Amino acid sequence: MTVGVRMRVILDEYAVAFVVAALALAVVGGVVTYDAHASPNERQVERTVEDFSIDGSYAHHATVREGANTTTFEPGATVQNRSVYFSRVMPELDGRLSLRYANAASPATVRVDSRLVVESVAGERGTEEWTVYWRDVRPLGSNATTLAPGDRTTASFSVNVSETLAEARNESDRLGAPGTIQTRVVFDVTVDRRGASENETLSFVLPVTTDGSVYRVEADPRSVPINHTTTATVADPPSLTRSVGGPLALVVGLLGVLIVAVLRQSGRLEVDDAELERLAYREDRADYADWITTATLPASALDRERVVVDSLAGLADVAIDAGERVVHDETRDAYAVVHGDYAYTFRPPADPREDSPGEHDADADGEFEALDVDGEFEPVAADSEVGANEDGRPDAGDGDPVLSFDDAPAAAFEDPATFGEDATSETSGDD
Repeated sequence: MTVGVRMRVILDEYAVAFVVAALALAVVGGVVTYDAHASPNERQVERTVEDFSIDGSYAHHATVREGANTTTFEPGATVQNRSVYFSRVMPELDGRLSLRYANAASPATVRVDSRLVVESVAGERGTEEWTVYWRDVRPLGSNATTLAPGDRTTASFSVNVSETLAEARNESDRLGAPGTIQTRVVFDVTVDRRGASENETLSFVLPVTTDGSVYRVEADPRSVPINHTTTATVADPPSLTRSVGGPLALVVGLLGVLIVAVLRQSGRLEVDDAELERLAYREDRADYADWITTATLPASALDRERVVVDSLAGLADVAIDAGERVVHDETRDAYAVVHGDYAYTFRPPADPREDSPGEHDADADGEFEALDVDGEFEPVAADSEVGANEDGRPDAGDGDPVLSFDDAPAAAFEDPATFGEDATSETSGDD
């Protein structure tokens, strides 16, 4: 109840400040939420886009010459797609390059120019040691075809490998050039796409290498993609703070405003005087706990002038000034400070949560010790009803019970050090 009352007092007193703070939180949450979804962070990124691709594959064969002195191959027979051919028996290599125009959005005219390249070289291609001593380029043919996406075209070639290699050796001998003779068939492909601003060019190479009396063909298939780079604007996803924190702040802020409004409208924040009085008492009880001793007082302790104090804090101040203890009689829920010729008393306010706050506890004789308007204790019957004087004040028998005392020697209260112990030990049990 105390915490609830204190919270209601704070909420009621600072309701406007709470509403303003909650609205500010809701506004911030709304701005963050809107910014995270309506105005995301953007950045520029480069992307590689494939325009089209050219897929190339080879097919080749050689015919065994007439009069070949061999029992392995029959003269006039054709051998196909071998990795090794015999120069004397099958000197002429025939073949074709098959091209497929793929992954395109529009038709294109594909032109293929084939050529035979024979050269004497040293070192490794693509390095500083690479040296070309001489080179001979011979055109083999060309064709152009308009292709739709997915269509194919072919380019044929025919090379007498034995004759070509013999001529190359003679040329190196005449020049006195060192190096190794290399032969390759090169296909230069030009793609003119409809609607494109420029043509795309690429090459396919079919190497033919010699090794004594044989030559080898390296006919690996190959796919060449044609790409271009474009710049795109992308939105970064909002951070967890923006995507979750913003909506959460918005909801919490609006919910806070709604709760405060409902509580005030329904009157649940209102605190009556009884609750405030009880709250003040509980706070005083906590603040002055070190000055309060729990005991049962004998009647003789109050056989002196009575002074009624209106708060527990005031009673504690009296005890501090007098160097005495505040005695709390729990059986009757009353506080007293006995000093000199005076007995200072305080009756705590009733707890508003109790169903019948006006009832009193009876002593063993069926009577109450009630506190009248003058601060005096007078016995009243246990079944007497509480009334009021004409001026609205309770009469002598109508006040709430404070203490019920038994007879005890007054000397028990002369020494403050024995105040609590002696009082308890000599109680007659007529509480």
